[in-house]
Amino acid sequence: MSRSLSEEKDRGRTKVKLLSQKIMRNQENDGVRKNIYRRAAIAYLALFGLPGVILAFSWAKGAGWKPVLAGLPVMLTIFASITYQFVKELRAVRSKEGK
Repeated sequence: MSRSLSEEKDRGRTKVKLLSQKIMRNQENDGVRKNIYRRAAIAYLALFGLPGVILAFSWAKGAGWKPVLAGLPVMLTIFASITYQFVKELRAVRSKEGK
């Protein structure tokens, strides 16, 4: 059986409304993702700059690489925590997209 013209128009409007809502959610999630990527990039750059600063001061004092190597386990732990937080936040955004 054929549907009336008004039913078809209502159905079309509903589809357009749902599609526009989905687009809005994707744009919001893109902004959130961009913020997450930016924060992670800053954290990684700060972490990788830390050995350089330590090395510069140790070379100025004549100590060489030993202070950098002594701090390596701490830097690796910080690297793991930054990566964990980054993945955790990305998964949270992905789970929101599914809902």
